Amino acid sequence: MLLPFLNKNSLLSRNSKRQIYLQYLQPILTYQIWGCAATYNINKLQVLQNRALRIILNYPRYIARKYLHRDSRIQPLNERIRSLTATFHSQISSHIQIQQSLVKPK
Repeated sequence: MLLPFLNKNSLLSRNSKRQIYLQYLQPILTYQIWGCAATYNINKLQVLQNRALRIILNYPRYIARKYLHRDSRIQPLNERIRSLTATFHSQISSHIQIQQSLVKPK
């Protein structure tokens, strides 16, 4: 559905394609993935992310993954998941109502 907007024949700029990825595709890839997801499953999602970045950047298949992420300024999925997990844990630890519901009064 989004491929016509992201492919090499698209008239959109690279930055616009990047924003489409960040707004629509990345949330789908990272939804319900967190710290205990199997490495195998994360790697499968990373392959999809790499494909999308190659389409957005119009790079051939032989370009290394680190260049895809550097040039697009998008984190690899394992780093993204790690940062989302850290943010979640820091927000939970500072939320008083959640802390009180987790600790039962005696």
